[in-house]
Amino acid sequence: MLQVIKQVKRAKIQKTAKKTRQEKKNTVKSFLIDLYSNKPFATAELETLLKEYNIDDKFSQEILDTVKKQIKSK
Repeated sequence: MLQVIKQVKRAKIQKTAKKTRQEKKNTVKSFLIDLYSNKPFATAELETLLKEYNIDDKFSQEILDTVKKQIKSK
């Protein structure tokens, strides 16, 4: 019984961690898009930083595509 309780607690912690990670990821994404979609446009700098900090390729591409799209619409 004690083992089951420990597993339930661990599952709750993992679920909370996953939710928090996704929320933070969305916050970072929004921040970077807002920051780099305004003058002075520095998409090359953003691209370099994303590579330098080994940010996931898919996530990096989503950010870069959105920034470039917003810059074109201005």
